Formats: sequence, structure tokens, C-alpha cells
Amino acid sequence: MEVKRLGTGHWGTNTYVLYGKTPGECVVIDPAGDTPVTDFIAQNGLRCTHILLTHTHFDHIMGVAALKAATGALVCAHAIDAPGLHDPAVSLAKMAWCTIEPCEADVVLQDGDTVEAAGFALHVLHTPGHTAGGVCYVLEEPEKVIFSGDTLFYRSVGRSDLAYGDEKALLSSVNDRLFTLEGDYAVYPGHGPATSLAAERLNNPFSYQRGRTQ
Repeated sequence: MEVKRLGTGHWGTNTYVLYGKTPGECVVIDPAGDTPVTDFIAQNGLRCTHILLTHTHFDHIMGVAALKAATGALVCAHAIDAPGLHDPAVSLAKMAWCTIEPCEADVVLQDGDTVEAAGFALHVLHTPGHTAGGVCYVLEEPEKVIFSGDTLFYRSVGRSDLAYGDEKALLSSVNDRLFTLEGDYAVYPGHGPATSLAAERLNNPFSYQRGRTQ
């Protein structure tokens, strides 16, 4: 299994390419720009089968329409956030004075769904708070990985003061949904460096478990 992080867009967004299970296939998570992604998958002889969105804020979806057109990949987003793919009020593109090529979600997700893509089984964990329809994608094998979007960061969490944000829901998503998962996971966030779930349970200032000894 390989996870390639690509910096895309103008807002320091992490786009991830997940591959190495089914030969020649990959999944792209949160394409904030299409050119680095299409270049990488072409150079590595990959075909993108699915585009997974952790949420639909403008800085995570700038490259979705172009990547979908170029690859024919299925776009997956939670039902609550899916309108952000074509509604600039939901994506906050209107607030940011940017224009995003609209598209539609091909697969509308709900909490507890599993996306079978490129040989991987990615479990959908609804983690509202940064947005109402934010999700994390949890992979159990061949390695334990969470793509956390803007829910959980290295030593921080996503902001909740924007439209459709909810601080109480965000803290519950982090503490009651993510931190209660058993064992440790590599965590790949929407911005900033990678981390681990075990480290964030103990060191994240928003963790109810902060400072406890293992």
C-alpha cells in the first residue's frame, strides 16, 4: 500500500493518492487541484477509479470536476455536504471570491458506508463539526489509516466558526468517534503533517484524554 501526499491549490491542502493494492488503480482524496494529481497518476501508470471527499469546502474540491472529466472517476461525498460541489454558498467559494467548476456526486455517502475502491475498503465515519457533512475515511487493512480531512490535525482540530460549523459537534467527533477507535492509526489530515491517533489522544489540546499515561 502506498499513500502519496500532494500539495494542491493555494491553501496548503493535502491531496492524497492511495494505491498499491489493485494493480494500476488508485483513489484520490480531496483534489484541491487537478494538474499535480493527473501528472502523478500518469507518471505512475495509474487509473483513478474514485474521488473521495472528506468535505466540500472550496479548498478541497477545486480540482474535482477536472479530475473527474479526465479520468471518469466516481465522486463520493456525504449526503449533507454533496451540494457543495455545485453550490458556492455551501462550499464557501462565494465567501472566498473564487469560482469552482461545478459537478455532482456520483456516490452519496452515509455514516457506516464502505467504499470499495482500487482494492481498498474505506469505511465512512461521519464526523460533523468543521462542516455538517464532514467524514473521515478509515482503512483497517493492509494498514490502519485515517484520512481525517479538516476534522483532526497534528496537535489541533479543524475550525468550527464558519458557516455550518459546530464546535460541540466537532469535539464530539474527535473524542467520541475518532479517539474511541481501538488501537493506533496513521492519520493523514487535510492540512499539515501526518500524525497518529495514539499521539493525538495523549497530546492534542482538544483531547479529553490529554496527558493520561498509557
